[in-house]
Amino acid sequence: MSNGAEAWFSTDVRTGVSSVVHDSQVTFFVDAEEYYADLRSEVEATSGSTGLVCWVGFDVARTPPAGESPPDYIGSTPMPRAAVVPARKPFARRDPDLSTDRTWLDLLTDADARGVMIRGLLNLHPSPRSAAGYRGLNFDLAQKLNAAFSNGAVINDFRYLWLNGTHHQKLVVIRKQDLVWVAYVGTADVQRARISDRWCEVQCKITGGQAVRQLYQVFFDRWIEHTEVRRRLPSQKSWLPDPASIPIPPRGPGTFVTQTAATYGNPRRANPLSLVGPPTQVVNHAHRIRIDVPHLGWAALLNTPLKRIEIGNDFFLEKDPAAPALISEAAAQSSTYSGPRASGQIGIYAMLLKAIAKASQFIYFEDQY
Repeated sequence: MSNGAEAWFSTDVRTGVSSVVHDSQVTFFVDAEEYYADLRSEVEATSGSTGLVCWVGFDVARTPPAGESPPDYIGSTPMPRAAVVPARKPFARRDPDLSTDRTWLDLLTDADARGVMIRGLLNLHPSPRSAAGYRGLNFDLAQKLNAAFSNGAVINDFRYLWLNGTHHQKLVVIRKQDLVWVAYVGTADVQRARISDRWCEVQCKITGGQAVRQLYQVFFDRWIEHTEVRRRLPSQKSWLPDPASIPIPPRGPGTFVTQTAATYGNPRRANPLSLVGPPTQVVNHAHRIRIDVPHLGWAALLNTPLKRIEIGNDFFLEKDPAAPALISEAAAQSSTYSGPRASGQIGIYAMLLKAIAKASQFIYFEDQY
């Protein structure tokens, strides 16, 4: 692209957009099969102390279908050795190829065994239906990975707005060597249904030091906010190199002009349900509603004047034995995001607004939902 491409990008960094970067290489993958095959090759190329895999997932496990038990399903996303890319995309279900596919769980645990640092942030979902739905989204997988890792760690992440905010990021950043970094960002989680049921996906692979460093900064900022979680982890499982310390080549490998955009809810915004929750939309509280209402009739005579009504899943209501410690750790962390994200950011909105204003003939819009 020419320098004129910069006119398409927002310059208002306060909204959550980065500076514009030149010399990046961008590869697009349409649908999960292409993406997973490339991701597998890059993870398999990592080794030793220079290797690093950072993974942000929103919906990566899900409840298994009838007939499949959770231990066999969790982390079992099939990762092809090579993608089959026909001229016309098929709609038939893609079953795992037992002769060549590997599972995402196996790729990560093998990388960990090679000494590669694995870091994961898996969204812990708050939906009260079903009460145990959080286990498939994505509690059980985080537990399973943490039990398997020697050098890696996965955090059950629920640092999002108390009432109506979440992270929908799907991001993988990989360091193979000191100066060799790649990142993947787009619509595709690493999740079994995405490839088996052939969801409509678009994923981008970014190669180029400065652009990848910007995406790594997104992960780093979220990771270091989990101060209490990292405090109880040994250093080899919690430490990450500061993005500013990462050496990058003077020029990238491509001709693309890129910009990173992020969106975060505003934790300082007033909570409309403050009577039953925190006064603002903090990011360090359990996602639940507890209301104490007066008992009527005979219960009051038995010195039980209040009745508690609770809304939430079994994790955030602390019915899961693992929940109280994690909820306590979260409460001890900051109630807002750090730095310029403390009042929220609208980087994606700003980027789209600028692009729409720049368009003169054609706008194409697609939404997988």
